[in-house]
Amino acid sequence: MATAMIAIDVLPKILFVDDGVYCLVKNQKPEAIGLTSFRERLKTLSDLVGLLVVSHSLIERNLRDSDFDTYNVKIISFDEVAELIVENDAVITF
Repeated sequence: MATAMIAIDVLPKILFVDDGVYCLVKNQKPEAIGLTSFRERLKTLSDLVGLLVVSHSLIERNLRDSDFDTYNVKIISFDEVAELIVENDAVITF
């Protein structure tokens, strides 16, 4: 969805919350169990628009930004998440 939005000149904000932060952890090998790796797509998206991560989600999972792959990640607070939601016209969740 984010790729399609970029194609029509709409720059999405991509926010990782709760267990979604595990998508960014380095050294994952999903193809080893027959799943598709999204590493290259996430890398491209992080270079184009950046990726946002909720700080509380990291704390609860005992993760640090150094646990992430080489993505352009900004860690934000709950207050910043609320501002992000309010300032955007649409919010799509997965």
